[in-house]
Amino acid sequence: MLVQVKDDKGFVVSLGWISGQLTSLQKLTPSLSWVPEREGEFFAEIYVWEGLKNQNALDDFSTIQIHVS
Repeated sequence: MLVQVKDDKGFVVSLGWISGQLTSLQKLTPSLSWVPEREGEFFAEIYVWEGLKNQNALDDFSTIQIHVS
């Protein structure tokens, strides 16, 4: 899983990933920490790939909006 956080201008301000293997229908509740340097609107894009070397997407990416005040 790869997570990139973008600011309201589309610049990547954080990039993180977790690697591992899941079996079919296995559930996982991953977490990554990020400390924003300023207030504003941010968007976390979450990708699930086959691996960092083999970046075949296993599903469409998801986006989460984050408001920092």
